[in-house]
Amino acid sequence: MRGKIIGKIITAAAIAMSFAAPRAYADQSLAALLSSTTSTISAGEPVYVSYEVENQSSKPVRLPAHFFGPLSSDGSGMFFNIVGDDNKPIDSSCAAPAVEYPDATIVIQPGEFHGRKTFNLSECYKFLDPGEYTIAAQFSSRAKNPDVWHGILTTNSVKIKVRESDARKRAKIADALIAQWLTNYDYTTAAAYKQKILSLDTPAAIPVAAALKRERRLLPVNDLLDLLGGFACVESADALIGFVTNTDSYSFVSNMPEGFSSSSIIRETAFRSLEKIFAKSFNDEDGDVTKQWTDWVAKHRAQLPPAIPADFDTASPGKTAVPPIATPKKQTSAQTETYPLIPEPKEEKTTSSGGRITKPKNGGKIK
Repeated sequence: MRGKIIGKIITAAAIAMSFAAPRAYADQSLAALLSSTTSTISAGEPVYVSYEVENQSSKPVRLPAHFFGPLSSDGSGMFFNIVGDDNKPIDSSCAAPAVEYPDATIVIQPGEFHGRKTFNLSECYKFLDPGEYTIAAQFSSRAKNPDVWHGILTTNSVKIKVRESDARKRAKIADALIAQWLTNYDYTTAAAYKQKILSLDTPAAIPVAAALKRERRLLPVNDLLDLLGGFACVESADALIGFVTNTDSYSFVSNMPEGFSSSSIIRETAFRSLEKIFAKSFNDEDGDVTKQWTDWVAKHRAQLPPAIPADFDTASPGKTAVPPIATPKKQTSAQTETYPLIPEPKEEKTTSSGGRITKPKNGGKIK
């Protein structure tokens, strides 16, 4: 038994869930430790943590088999409390799953540990804004069987520092360049500015699209539309389609003769940019070009990447290499994710299955 308490059992009043408060057995002592080898990441990168749960009592403790899995719809399982510098919690984007075998249980003997490594928080939580985040885990058991432990177990907290991602830095640089360029616009310097902005890659599409919404001078608008064609991303396609479908409602400023300041001229620039992005073209012989492009983009925009991938595509197992996680201090068979037939605690009565817990149909594997 460890001399240092690494976790504590708390009442259900501390958890924000719409379930009745569970009982917590005072004569059973579980302790939990949360750890991570990840201390600093760039925004959008995955965050991996691991945990250990120890039976510090002198008696076996029986738990729901899904106690160590994601918080389920029956109120049992593991969930996280994550807050940023502003003390605002980060909500999970994952729905609580239903449990296939809600009555399945496991037993942790005195001094035994259960641990799960490389739990990827980024599957359900996004760390996009720079700052320091405080992370703690809680385990909840709301089993109805009186022989199964009821209560909530909370861990220590760990801190993760999030740096601003390189992509977001490039978007800020592009925003500053665009502001400098458009504030003292001169068409003779447009080529040089456009080259610098294009060199910042797709993150620059975000401030370009924002500038297009504000700008009404004909030549700058034309340059911005041309720039968007250099960024094959969702934001560029959306900005171009939004422009061509609303051009007739805009009033553009130009010192050119009225015949040359028609909105149809810059609409053609938008069409050319769409052609660059999708390697596709339409003409008047097939009907309204604006409608053809609108229909095409609606069907094919999902094939384009976002300007800043981390905003949409959080790392998932199999896509991102898993970093090493600190090995738990003790290794026991309780750390495996698959549970064979487990003996009943000695002080409990023998069940109809001959002193063993009936194995779920899936072999005891936690879902």
